Amino acid sequence: MVDFKKKRVAGSAGKPIDPREIYDRLDRASDKGPLRNPQERVLLEWHEHRRAENDVILKLHTGQGKTLVGLLMLQSKMNEESGRAVFLCPNLFLASQTLLQSRQFGLSCVGPDEDGSLPASFLDGQAILVITVQKLFNGLSKFGLNAKSIEIDYVVIDDAHACIDSIRAACQITLLREHDAYQQIVNLFEDDLKIQGAGSYAEIRQANDNSPSPILPIPYWSWIDREEEVIRVLAKNIQSKEIKFAWPLLKDKIKHCQCVISAHELVIVPYLPPLDMFGSYANARHRIFMSATVTDDAFLVKGLGLAKKVVLSPLIDPEEGWSGERMILIPSITSSDLDEGLIVANFGKPDPRRRYNTVVLSPSFYSCQGWNAAGAIVAKPETLDALVGRLRSSIIQDTVAVANRYDGIDLPDDACRILILDGKPFGDALWERYIEECRPESEVSAARIARTIEQGLGRAVRGEKDYCVVIITGSDLVRVIRAREIQKHLSDQTKAQVRLGMDISSEAQSDIKDGSTSYSAFAALMRQCLERNDDWKEFYKETMDAIVPGDNNSRILEIFVSERESEIDFQFGRYGQAVDRMQTVLDGHPEMPPSERGWYLQEIARYEYPRSHADSQVKQMAAHRLNHLLLKPESVRASKLSAIGQKRSLSVVKWVSAFDTDEEVTLSIEDILSRLKFGVRSESFEKAWQDLGAALGFASERPDKEWKEGPDNLWALKNGLYLLVECKNEVELTRSQINKDESGQMNNSCAWFDREYSGSDSINILIIPTAKLGAAAGFNKIVRIMKKRDLNKFTHHVKEFYNDIAKFDRNDLNESKIHDLLGQHKLTIDDFETEYTSSVED
Repeated sequence: MVDFKKKRVAGSAGKPIDPREIYDRLDRASDKGPLRNPQERVLLEWHEHRRAENDVILKLHTGQGKTLVGLLMLQSKMNEESGRAVFLCPNLFLASQTLLQSRQFGLSCVGPDEDGSLPASFLDGQAILVITVQKLFNGLSKFGLNAKSIEIDYVVIDDAHACIDSIRAACQITLLREHDAYQQIVNLFEDDLKIQGAGSYAEIRQANDNSPSPILPIPYWSWIDREEEVIRVLAKNIQSKEIKFAWPLLKDKIKHCQCVISAHELVIVPYLPPLDMFGSYANARHRIFMSATVTDDAFLVKGLGLAKKVVLSPLIDPEEGWSGERMILIPSITSSDLDEGLIVANFGKPDPRRRYNTVVLSPSFYSCQGWNAAGAIVAKPETLDALVGRLRSSIIQDTVAVANRYDGIDLPDDACRILILDGKPFGDALWERYIEECRPESEVSAARIARTIEQGLGRAVRGEKDYCVVIITGSDLVRVIRAREIQKHLSDQTKAQVRLGMDISSEAQSDIKDGSTSYSAFAALMRQCLERNDDWKEFYKETMDAIVPGDNNSRILEIFVSERESEIDFQFGRYGQAVDRMQTVLDGHPEMPPSERGWYLQEIARYEYPRSHADSQVKQMAAHRLNHLLLKPESVRASKLSAIGQKRSLSVVKWVSAFDTDEEVTLSIEDILSRLKFGVRSESFEKAWQDLGAALGFASERPDKEWKEGPDNLWALKNGLYLLVECKNEVELTRSQINKDESGQMNNSCAWFDREYSGSDSINILIIPTAKLGAAAGFNKIVRIMKKRDLNKFTHHVKEFYNDIAKFDRNDLNESKIHDLLGQHKLTIDDFETEYTSSVED
C-alpha cells in the first residue's frame, strides 16, 4: 500500500516537512549557500525511507555538516507532528557553536534560561533546545526522572561516542580521599580489600597527595552483602556535591554497581548506566545519534542502549568515499635513530620561523613532561581553549602538547598541519584503568584503543580538502597501531592510511643510504605533503580510491549485545537467564584467550551469587585460575612459580621464535624497555618487568597482582633461586631516603617468599631512586638497590643484547650463540646482583 503520508509536502499546519525544502525557505545568512551534496543525499534518504524509525544513527565524514543535518531533521519532525525537540552536545563549546550555526542558518534554537530552567519556547514546541548532555543526564535534571520526566518527542545526540563518557560520569559517585564517606567505605571493606592485595592496600593507606597509587576493587560478593551499610554511609552525605547529583540515580541500584578505590579517590559506577530513568530520553519518539564514519558504533549498544539492528543499519551517504588527507608516518620505521627522544627534541622546541602549527596528543600530563622540557607549551584545562584559539587564528612558534584529549578539540586547516600522537592512549577514569589491567588480551579493550586512536587522528583533518602530517611515536603506540588485533577495529580509511604510511616510511630509508641524515630524509618526506607535492597528492588519491570496504566487525557487536541483555536480566532478578546468556558468549567464542574467558566466567559467578553463594565461589575460583588478575576468592592460595625446565638460552630462542618477523621482536623489546623507566605508571612498569623476565628466558609473574600478596615481581632464575623485586619507580627522583613503609613492604614480601618458597633463596631488589635508609626504616633480609642509573644500564644492555640477536638469521639462532651473548652483555644470573645494584646505605 502506498504511504501517502511520506509524500506529503507539508504537515498539518501547512509547514514543509521535507528537510531540504525547509532549508530552502530559511532566512539564512548571505554566505550560507545551498546544501552540500552529501547533506542532500542523507536528508533525502532519511525523509523518504527512515523518518518513521524510532532510532537512527547518522554517519557523515568530519566537516560534511552533520550539525545542520541534525537540526533540519528535528525541524522536519516538529513541522510534521509538532512536539518538543532537543539537540544534545557533549560539551559547552559545541553547544555554543551549534546555537551560533542555528542563528546563521535561520533555524529557531534556544539554550537554557539564565537560571538553568527550560525555556517556554522549547516547552511550547516553538524552538529546538540546544544543551549539553549533562543537563539532561543527571540525578537532579530539570527534565525529571522516571514517571516525573517531562515529555520530549525528538532528540539528536551530537558526537554520540563522546556523550557516552559524559553520561557515565554523570551516573557515578566519585569521592576524593578527603571525603568522610571515602574513609568510611574503605574502613568498611578493609579486610576484603586486603585479600585482594595486601601490599596494594598498604600503599593506598600510606600514600600522600602526590604519590602514585594502585587500584583495588571491592569484591562483588562483599559489596552485595553490605549494600545496606554502604547506603547508610552515602545517605548521611547526600547534600555533598560529590553525591547529590548521582544519588537519585543510584540509591536503589547500589548492589548493581562496582566500586574501585585508589589512594586518591573512590568510584561507585553502575554496570549499566540507568538510561531508563531518564524518561525524556528513553521514551522519545524519534532519536538520531550522530557518529563519525570512522567510529565503531558497537559501543552505543551499552553506552546509549541502542538495539543491534540500529547499529547495523546506519544512515550514510551512499556515494561517500574517503575524506581528507593524512600522511601517517612512523619515524622509527625510517630509522632506529628517529626514536621518541629525537622527535621530542626536534619538534618540541619553539621556532620563530615555523610555517606549520604543530600539536601533540599525549596520554597523560606526565608523558607531556618531555615535551615541556623541550620547550613546548603543555595545555592545562584552564588554558586549552585559549591555545586552540591561537592555533586557529595564526601560525605560532610553539608546539602545543595536549594531555588525554582525543576528542572535543577541532583543529581544521592551518590550525594544525603537523599532528604528533605520542604514546599509547589509556583509560583516564579509575574504572577504565581497572578493566584495562584485568583484560590485557581483550578484544573489547583493543576496540576501545582503536576508537581512541581514530578520535585522535580526527583532531586535525576536519574536512574533505583538509590535510595533515601525522607522526606516530612512542614504542608502545607504534606496536599497538601495527598490531593485527588493533588494525581490525580501525576503519577502512584509517587502515589504508596506516599501511600507506608504513610503506613510505620504509621507502625513505633509501634516502639515508644515499647520504642523507635520518632526520633530513624524514623531513623531506613530510615536506611532500606540507608543500603540496602534486605526485604525492595523486598517489594518495589513487591509494584511497582503491579501498575495498571490509566486513563489519559484528563479533564485538554480538558480545556487547549479550553483555547488556545479561546485565538487564540480572538486575530484574532473572539470574538463571543472565547466567545462560553469558555462557553463550563463552560457548560461541572457543578461540577466546584464557584471560578473557576468565573475565566472562567472573561475570557468570556474579550473576550466580544471589541464588547460590557456593556455586558462585566455585565459578570465581575457576575464573581466577584462568586469569590471576581477577578477583581472588578467599580460599585460593598462590601456586609456586617454577623455573623453566629447559636451558635458559633455549627459552630465549623460543621467545624470539614466537614472533613472525625480526621487526616484531625489535618492536616488542623497544616497547618493554620504554616502560622500564622511572616515572612510568607502576602498573605498566611492573607488567614490563614481567615481560622482560620472559624475554630473558625466565619464568616470570607478578605475585601482588596475581595472588594479591607478595612482591611486585618474581623471576624463577633456576631451581631454588629467585629474583624478588619491589618497584618504586613512580616516586620522586629527588627522594633522598627509603622510608619506613617502603622497607616494611619489602620485608613483608620477603616474609611471603619464605613462607611460600620454603627452602629456596632469593636475590631481593628494591627499584627506587635512593639507597639511603630513612629513620625507622630497615630490612630483615639482604636487599640490593637498583637506582635510575642502574636501571638505565640494565635496559641498555638488554637492548644491545637483542640488537646483536637481530644480526643473526632467526633460523640460525641456537643455544650456544645465545649463551655467549648473555655473557657478553652481562646478563647472567650473577650479573643481576653485581652489575646493576648497590648496597643499602645506613
